[in-house]
Amino acid sequence: MTEQQFDKDTWQTPRYVFEWLSQRFGLFDLDGCATANNALTCHYIGEPNSDNDEHQSIADDFLMPIEQMLDVLLDEVAERCSDPLRIYVNPPYSNVTPYLQRAKKLRDAGYLVVMLLNNDKSTQWYQNHIQGVANEVIDITGGRIAFINPVTGKEIKGNSKGQMVVVF
Repeated sequence: MTEQQFDKDTWQTPRYVFEWLSQRFGLFDLDGCATANNALTCHYIGEPNSDNDEHQSIADDFLMPIEQMLDVLLDEVAERCSDPLRIYVNPPYSNVTPYLQRAKKLRDAGYLVVMLLNNDKSTQWYQNHIQGVANEVIDITGGRIAFINPVTGKEIKGNSKGQMVVVF
């Protein structure tokens, strides 16, 4: 992947943010939106990479049909993981609505889903899918997160928006 071949939807969560969330919610069993190169857990949902022995893809798409996803979670992850299964999701920010809808369905099925999102409470997706729906919203204050460039592995300073953590 060259510098020109990525977009902001592929940026990785910095390790310190993920570790803080793990301390707060317990170790995560699954990274719901990742690649083999940027997964933060042993198991992830995203395109598999046979060259990477460190992380295992259990499915290609977080938005697969819900029945199929529940089967995959039960078959591939739940037996050897925590109860409830903890899923971390840093979704593509270009279209978060379907990821919010999926997080709610997973919560309703008994899973814990923790999402890192832009902190913009004026949006339709916030008002329709988070406000009064999510279990918890944590505003991140004290600076903006510098996400990790997928090509260079370095932090990108100058994030134009603040973030929040949304828990389902």
